[in-house]
Amino acid sequence: MKRYWWSIMAAVCILALVVAGVIFIPPLFETGMDDDPSVMMVPAHWWKADLTTEQMETIAGLWGRAVTPTQLLQALWPEVLQQMPEEAITAWEGATVHWPPGDFGDWNAGIISGGVYVPHDEGTTKYSYYLGSPEFETIREDPSWGLTEDRMYRVSLYTDVPEGVP
Repeated sequence: MKRYWWSIMAAVCILALVVAGVIFIPPLFETGMDDDPSVMMVPAHWWKADLTTEQMETIAGLWGRAVTPTQLLQALWPEVLQQMPEEAITAWEGATVHWPPGDFGDWNAGIISGGVYVPHDEGTTKYSYYLGSPEFETIREDPSWGLTEDRMYRVSLYTDVPEGVP
């Protein structure tokens, strides 16, 4: 019997590992990637417009430079800044526009966007901007941050997407 003792113990250990794998591994695949807590939210304060040829030329002139969202919107649509809370301008001063890689001519109406979250006692306020195709614009937020649609401010400037661009 001593002779087979190690074989029996090895078989029991292997069987225990298989049982543990059957019990614990499948639940790992059921959770994870699909547990996105974010929901679609529509900003209560939302300014939308199509980019004009002049505004596109302005973007080309600013392309790749270190500019804040306030400076970008001041150059593209200054009237919208006058309608927003002063806090938006202050909050955006610490942010920088993140340009897509490449030159302006390579842009192909990709997305240029950003936003800042400002916490308050009564909840979080978000100030955001979006340049790109309206087809690709989505606004998803995690409600656990205390953000509500009436505390969301967004400026969206739309471009045409050339045919064949995903």
